[in-house]
Amino acid sequence: MTHSDAHLGNALWKDGRLTALLDFEWVRLGPPDLEIEPYLRSDATGLSDIERREVLGWLAETYPAMFAVPHLVRRLWLCQLATAVRELFLLGSGHRPEAALDHLRRVVESPDQLERILPSGVV
Repeated sequence: MTHSDAHLGNALWKDGRLTALLDFEWVRLGPPDLEIEPYLRSDATGLSDIERREVLGWLAETYPAMFAVPHLVRRLWLCQLATAVRELFLLGSGHRPEAALDHLRRVVESPDQLERILPSGVV
């Protein structure tokens, strides 16, 4: 089962540890690594690369199955590509086309940014 609406607003933290998830109306069957993708986007989280790496470290410690999939970086890169392409189709809902294209270009270039953001030991 995946939460399918993972973001910082749906997580409760205590003493630096994830204690609970909220807002379960999008729960469905799926691979656990799909939950990581929203935390990779600075536009969705408002966090710096260092802060996102810290949050992902907390998630890896709390929910190791999320990170224990084969070819994690490639899988997350594919998720990022899908999200970036989807953004292009949402242009009518207030998105800026140039921002969506810039995001897609950055993702297409390389999955290297993922290795900088993901916590040590999971890639």
